[in-house]
Amino acid sequence: ILGDISQSALLAIKQMNSRLVLVDGKTYADDIDVVEPEMAKITTQILDDFYTAGRRQIGFIGGINELFELDGTTNGQAADVRATVYEQWVAAHQLRAHSFSGAWHVETGRQGTMALLDAQPRIDALLVASDPIAIGAMNALKMRGLEPGKDIDLVSFDNLELAAYLVPALTTVDLKPAALGQQ
Repeated sequence: ILGDISQSALLAIKQMNSRLVLVDGKTYADDIDVVEPEMAKITTQILDDFYTAGRRQIGFIGGINELFELDGTTNGQAADVRATVYEQWVAAHQLRAHSFSGAWHVETGRQGTMALLDAQPRIDALLVASDPIAIGAMNALKMRGLEPGKDIDLVSFDNLELAAYLVPALTTVDLKPAALGQQ
């Protein structure tokens, strides 16, 4: 199973086929194998790198994970590990959290960046949960006269092919979807 499903959907599928593997999902069961990238470790490393580079006003823009039922409807939400790690990390470093979450779309990046910069104009780094959201964030930064990578550090997740063609190129984490599938 790829993605986010509700606990009830997981149990229903498990009754039909007990040989399941969850790939990059947010619902777990003790007797089901899970394959996922080490998001907590990667997120912590990026935040540590920002901190080492002197960044203290670090923002986070993420997506909301909706839990799907078997019929395609949604039933609840699951926290994204990147958002959870961000909140814990800034608290541990006695920094103020600047975060925004929305749909997994480009517009969330634009809206989130504008909201974060309105609340804290001196944000010096942004951690963004996906490349599409980061594209919106880059657009908003440029609209505010800020150059990503120069005036504000920006790191994202996905490593979509398109990221290398942006100007400036987007710094992004390759989550290796083929390797996840192979595992």
